Amino acid sequence: MSGTLIDSASYTPNSVPGILQTDLVEGQATGASHGGIGVDNAAAQALANRTAWLYANKAALTGNANYQFAVAAATQSSQAVNLGQFGVTTGPASVGVSGVQYLPSGLIIQWGCNNIGAPSSVTFPVTFPHGCFQVLVCEEAAAGSWGSGTPTVHGASNPTVSGYQGWAESWTGSGWTGGSITQSFLAIGW
Repeated sequence: MSGTLIDSASYTPNSVPGILQTDLVEGQATGASHGGIGVDNAAAQALANRTAWLYANKAALTGNANYQFAVAAATQSSQAVNLGQFGVTTGPASVGVSGVQYLPSGLIIQWGCNNIGAPSSVTFPVTFPHGCFQVLVCEEAAAGSWGSGTPTVHGASNPTVSGYQGWAESWTGSGWTGGSITQSFLAIGW
């Protein structure tokens, strides 16, 4: 028996039949599994039924919060939608030596520059609402020391929502010493 799969405007979530290792390869036939359509056609039948259900119910789905996400109008001319509706603070970057950028995904990027000793507490421009993933540091003004035999080493530890412990030391030619060394940071959090 050959034939066409007949779709039905019915949909049951998570109802795609699994194909067992013991199932025979079979198509549509009298007495075939899965109501006569055969195991080979089961997934196609489930997809056809879902498509028919969506088509039959498209009018009923309009305006239903379970199937549609309403998007609020933008509050700023640089936005297509109101980004605040997604539960994150957004806005343009505060550009400068220190600053912050809020991303629509909820991630926040902050940067800054501080004089660091060994160790020094550094405060972020704004407090992360939930946590800090990563702090990256480097020397800000290496021009006066690089090439003259006095390299520096920078580090960051114990990141929190409000800052981190920074340290920097420079080589004196015979040992490492702390001091007031300008360090830049890039912090990523949410």
